[in-house]
Amino acid sequence: MGFTIALLGWPLDLSKTGFDRWKRDLAQLAGCDNICVDISALACIFGVRWSVSEAAPWVLTAIDSVGVSRGMFGSHMPVAKLSTGFADLYDRYAQLVAGFSTNETDEIFFGVADRWFNPT
Repeated sequence: MGFTIALLGWPLDLSKTGFDRWKRDLAQLAGCDNICVDISALACIFGVRWSVSEAAPWVLTAIDSVGVSRGMFGSHMPVAKLSTGFADLYDRYAQLVAGFSTNETDEIFFGVADRWFNPT
């Protein structure tokens, strides 16, 4: 049975101490091969005016922890429409993974979700 870790595991403490604790907890979860991390609703975590630079350490750590084969971007619509809109949201996601290969980008934008929600 698979478990989706929604909203990056919803870190509540955005301080350095909170980040370190969240990173350790996520590393433990990453040891379970039946989890996938959903990277969505960043406005709920960082506020409606979240920036790429603010979210980057968290998003990239999540991806690094579970790998691109178990991380996926999500829209969190219609809520995200109130803060950024779909096009801007996915532009920000693209900025977050600008250094990734085409295959890695394809995985995190749709490959993982396709396999996760449409298992064979």
